[in-house]
Amino acid sequence: MQSKETEAVSQPPPYPGTEPATHYPPPVSQVPYGSTGYVSGPTVPAQPTSAFLYHPATSGLVPLQSQPAAPVVWMPAPPVPPKCPPGLEYLAQIDQLVVEQQMDLTEVLSRFETLNRYEIRNSLGQRIYFAQEENDEYSLQCHGSLRGFVIKLFDSTNQPVMQLSRECRCDICCCPCICCLQELEVQAPLGTVIGYVKQKWHPCLPKFDLQNETRESLLKMKGPCVPCQCYRDVHFEVSILYNADYYVRIGTSGSRMW
Repeated sequence: MQSKETEAVSQPPPYPGTEPATHYPPPVSQVPYGSTGYVSGPTVPAQPTSAFLYHPATSGLVPLQSQPAAPVVWMPAPPVPPKCPPGLEYLAQIDQLVVEQQMDLTEVLSRFETLNRYEIRNSLGQRIYFAQEENDEYSLQCHGSLRGFVIKLFDSTNQPVMQLSRECRCDICCCPCICCLQELEVQAPLGTVIGYVKQKWHPCLPKFDLQNETRESLLKMKGPCVPCQCYRDVHFEVSILYNADYYVRIGTSGSRMW
């Protein structure tokens, strides 16, 4: 029988891109201690996140591109009046303030109290201050809205210009005891007390005195019966001292809009 010699079959060259990687990642024995073993490459630019929204007209999912956050527009710094605490010169140029609380999705879904944050703007929508609460977890969850707090107001340079502080007090309206009434201390700049907001006892109405640093009452605020104003705008009447025992109404302030 005649034997056939087996001819050697030459292998075709590998397809480009299928060669076994010898450097990504390197063998375990070649990875230096503390290194991840991966070669750094070009940074991939972040892509805009997208979601899908059900559209009833097409009975299908329509891609919804996320919109970037709108830039914050700050109020231009006005000239500083004489004897004005630093950072409060904005208040000398405006006649209206809009305080809007920034809602926390975690608090809405879980019903757990979180630190409050507020954005303070003028009538043109320009931001003047940003307010941030400072508190501990025990007061947040156990005392609720009656908790003591410290709220600091920051300007466009992220510098604190004012501090509002309140101790934990109850709100028993049937007891005229002074220890149960709310009192807010105002500091501007931090460490210098410039006034107080003190609650006056009344069985039904919220009433407050606005006092200077010597606790002399300068303005009075009176609001409606709050339980009767649920989901309605709440307006406070502001009166100024006309003589020793007589106040004159000068306008409406502290309106809460729903």
